[in-house]
Amino acid sequence: MRPDFAAIVLGRISTALISIASLRIMTTLLEPSDYGVWALLVAFQTFCGLFLINPIGRHINRHTHAWWDDGTLLLRLKKFDGYVYSVSILIFIVVAFWWNNYQENNTNIITALAAGLSIGLIVYLGTWNGTFTSLLNMLGFRIQSVIWMIISGLLGLAFSCIFVMQYTHPVSWIFG
Repeated sequence: MRPDFAAIVLGRISTALISIASLRIMTTLLEPSDYGVWALLVAFQTFCGLFLINPIGRHINRHTHAWWDDGTLLLRLKKFDGYVYSVSILIFIVVAFWWNNYQENNTNIITALAAGLSIGLIVYLGTWNGTFTSLLNMLGFRIQSVIWMIISGLLGLAFSCIFVMQYTHPVSWIFG
């Protein structure tokens, strides 16, 4: 077995185990109703990922090697950044509006803005994390890709735990 292949397999297994641990820890730290709110917020993130980000991400993946070879990859990623930023702002507005108008336990506008900001940030940062780990892997930097996947998963889990212990709320988990 090639070392790169073994590293990728171990990285994927590690990431899956971190995800399973995250779900277990989250369901321990949050109330069942909070988990439901978390799932609704993640549905907004998933919508952005599947319908607004993923088609362009697939286009980038198809052309990564050609753009890397001709030296235009970073310029194209800069344009993609503007698009991802715009989608993040859009989902921030949509989630803040939804939270403010449709949540039963709405206490104030600050909570609505925090919910919108958490999803906007996770769309932006999650997109770039996924994009960079994929690009590193495709361009032959497999070990670095695996390291980045594991580190980002562990850091996300750690910060989610810290935030939820301070503020027991599903938005705190997403901020992590």
